[in-house]
Amino acid sequence: MAVLSVQTTRQTVIGVLGAALAQTLFATFSYVVADVPGWLILAGITFVLSLIQIGPALVFIPTSIWLWGQDQLGMAIFVFLWGVIGVALVDYVVRPLLVSKGAHIPAVLAFLAAMGGLIEWGLVGVFLGPVVVAVCYEMILKWIEPDTLPH
Repeated sequence: MAVLSVQTTRQTVIGVLGAALAQTLFATFSYVVADVPGWLILAGITFVLSLIQIGPALVFIPTSIWLWGQDQLGMAIFVFLWGVIGVALVDYVVRPLLVSKGAHIPAVLAFLAAMGGLIEWGLVGVFLGPVVVAVCYEMILKWIEPDTLPH
């Protein structure tokens, strides 16, 4: 069980970090295409906000508003739609898939565990929630395995 716990912890952290990186790369693409000055700083802020589950909307919405104010309506719409559709899709699909694949738990359970962990323990809960749920899930599966039942 200790080996399983370590493996689950490692994969959960990799999943959360990987999903935040994927979300950041996806959002950064729109910043570069729109030729937003300081796109590297915006990418860093996007990564941090993605990691702590606040979300990159706090970056791409003001960026699209700024572009609109610069009379770049097409690019403003592009950045906004890319963020709402593309970046959000990465968050809602990639994160649970990465966490669930590494931790061997259903994607919906991984997502709920991350959200519950965030609500209960804050930033640490994003990692801790899926780990606790994954370890408990694996323990229950081992416990009810037909090979381990007493005869």
